[in-house]
Amino acid sequence: KLLGRTEEYAKIQGRSMALMPIAVIIGGLIGAPLAEATSLSTPVVLSAAFGAAGAFIAMAYREPPFRSEETTMLGTMTTAARFAFRRPTIRYCLIYGTVLGVVSYAPVILLQPFLVGHGASIASLGILQTPMRLVGALGFLFAYRVVLGLGQWRTLTLLPILGVIAYGGLAAFDSIYALAFFPLISLAGSLRKVATVDYVNQRIPSEQRATVRWAS
Repeated sequence: KLLGRTEEYAKIQGRSMALMPIAVIIGGLIGAPLAEATSLSTPVVLSAAFGAAGAFIAMAYREPPFRSEETTMLGTMTTAARFAFRRPTIRYCLIYGTVLGVVSYAPVILLQPFLVGHGASIASLGILQTPMRLVGALGFLFAYRVVLGLGQWRTLTLLPILGVIAYGGLAAFDSIYALAFFPLISLAGSLRKVATVDYVNQRIPSEQRATVRWAS
């Protein structure tokens, strides 16, 4: 924001967040056959090594020098919460984004039980999840274009519609082919994250952005 590049944030954020579903695709394609060949605990234990490596990398980050008032973490969170909830547009956007976030997170919990319940083998789970994750990655990459084309409010209005279609289809069809509805939920989740964070990002000061944006 201090550099005057706020308008580029949604594009940059989408690119960075697309890395997560891509990493999940790679992990699933490796982990599912590994679990089938050994045990379900094996890929879980091995994944801890990657988590530890990520922790070391995160601790190695260094913030650039900047001037700010001395404050505590609690003070920063309190100030940011007060700022956000005293402004109706930000307050309701955070609540709206949180509700939609719960809806879009469901595939993370429900997809594997859905597949196993319909007879999919453990070894095939990585392949069967790939389309949903790929749609999520593409959603992150192109979310800024959707927001630019439709506008923020139209984009935010579209998200629950996608959710209703997806969950309605899953409820109506008790079949492995209902797997086709999961990518809609993944797409809605990608668009939600970029649209809500960009909306909040444009309406808060730089010193409170990270804390308020985290809630979106």
